[in-house]
Amino acid sequence: MTEFENHRTVHEHRTELFKKLAFFYFINNYTALFYIAFIKGGVEGCYEPLHNSEFCGYELSVQVAVVFFVNDFAVRFVNSSVLPSVNRYLATRRAENDSTMKAANMGLIENQFRTLAKYDPTVELVMDYIELYIQWGFLVLFGAACPVVVSFACFTNFVETRTDGIKLLKDYRRVLPFRVDGVGGTLNVFYYTLFIAVPVNAGLIVYSFGSLRFLPETAYVWSFVALIFAMFFALHVLDLIYPELPQRTAIQLERQRVVYERLVLGTDDDYDNQLDLDVSMIGLTVSEARKKRSDSIEAHKAPMSRTEYKAGEVPLSYKPKAA
Repeated sequence: MTEFENHRTVHEHRTELFKKLAFFYFINNYTALFYIAFIKGGVEGCYEPLHNSEFCGYELSVQVAVVFFVNDFAVRFVNSSVLPSVNRYLATRRAENDSTMKAANMGLIENQFRTLAKYDPTVELVMDYIELYIQWGFLVLFGAACPVVVSFACFTNFVETRTDGIKLLKDYRRVLPFRVDGVGGTLNVFYYTLFIAVPVNAGLIVYSFGSLRFLPETAYVWSFVALIFAMFFALHVLDLIYPELPQRTAIQLERQRVVYERLVLGTDDDYDNQLDLDVSMIGLTVSEARKKRSDSIEAHKAPMSRTEYKAGEVPLSYKPKAA
């Protein structure tokens, strides 16, 4: 489907491919857990031996632990270590058994070309993101059902950084670096899953685990809504305390953009560029920058020499006359 869409850039192609795969893996990995958490109790019934109640929290915790451990350890380990090593071994055997060449006389470059697979920056990178997304979904959606998976995720991520490094250095040809401006829509999918996780966790607390069983059943809905608002407020507070992009970094990036456009690209000294330069480089407000710009234009209309301008009021479009 993504190939038929014929996207303009590789970045857009990779983003759309990740969105489709993320939707598929969301349904494939979490449907059974959603059923146990919110549907099975009313359809089949659940038995929780710890509290001798009909809530499905205990069964959900066991299922989350088993599925998470199998997926996060076995599947990721096989994809990042076992399969690349097996493919490299098979390619080496094919090169040794090829009668058209002498494997023992191959140089380093030829040996790597014939025995190492080419790293596909689209498929391989997207699947690496998918592994992280599956883990992220387990943690934010059902991590409260089995908190021990959070500690296990820290361990598996540390191991994954080492196995991925070995995979890129030994099992694939040298990857050609290229510049990107972020992960694109991939990050938005992670955010959407986080927003979905807010009502899911509120439902786990109220309905799946029966943490509010001391309240009357008529108060469950109001408790559910109150928990949703409380969690969203907590996310907003955390976003204010730990912003995604610090203000100083945003200002510095804006300065770099303006300097690049003015000095490298040589853009014209139009009104908007001058305002951006005054606001980002000098630190003026928009109204102050507009007033400064208008005063500078009026002063530039009179025949003045460069020394007659006050400090900071010489427009960038001023060019001294040739001697």
